Amino acid sequence: MFREEFISSVRKDPPTKLLAEWLSTSQVVACKTTDDYQQFKEKVAGTFEGVTRVEIVGSGNWGYSLNPKKAFKPFDHASDIDVAVVSPAEFEETWKHLRAYQRSVYYSLSQNDKVSMVGVGNNVYCGFVSPAWAPIGKVPIRLPFQRKCNELSSQLVGYKPVKIMFFKSSTELFDYYKRGILAARKD
Repeated sequence: MFREEFISSVRKDPPTKLLAEWLSTSQVVACKTTDDYQQFKEKVAGTFEGVTRVEIVGSGNWGYSLNPKKAFKPFDHASDIDVAVVSPAEFEETWKHLRAYQRSVYYSLSQNDKVSMVGVGNNVYCGFVSPAWAPIGKVPIRLPFQRKCNELSSQLVGYKPVKIMFFKSSTELFDYYKRGILAARKD
């Protein structure tokens, strides 16, 4: 699909239709073959606990960034691999560690850091979280998570950096990307 077609589709097609198409595909832009994509998804699912769904999302799936600030940039050599992982277990574990950290330091944080932490809380409330949001060296899940992401950067995805976000459910995954489509329409 050409960029102009993509933008037109984002502007006029219902978000649920777009997501149904994008998230049901067995071939994504980030992988050379459907077999590579399937192997990558299996590798991700085997790396984390309680995984019920794995999807490459963003430009690695639909070919272009939904972020209008990136001018709907096409997937290219500088792109990373955004991965949505539905895992109630990993979502809960990540939230538990971030919350414990927040409880231990909240009252000693600057106002800017408190605002940032509230943003993370809003994301958790909306059903998504990433251990990458934890301060390095402060929350024990951050570095092991980063090592796992680094190990997932393989020939299956052209050795591109892998970024993972955990979702509480498929419903929350769809809602997150629906909001992304609606935000892209505004610009």
